[in-house]
Amino acid sequence: MPRSALALVLALVASYASLFVAGPVAIIVAPLLCMAIFKYVLDSSFLGSFFLVVISATGLWLAAKLFMSGITLSV
Repeated sequence: MPRSALALVLALVASYASLFVAGPVAIIVAPLLCMAIFKYVLDSSFLGSFFLVVISATGLWLAAKLFMSGITLSV
């Protein structure tokens, strides 16, 4: 598995884990975890890992918009 794919998978797992552990505070904790994972797995700078977090979050948002467009989640 390439390091970039490994970093993305680890970042997603860490984000979901922070959601279950920290609850609503995960909105602040998850991006910081993603930045740390991208920094240490990919050996990039903090600025580079910040840009990687922005790019991956945008891609995940776009994928959710494209593939979840016909599904409504109502309570």
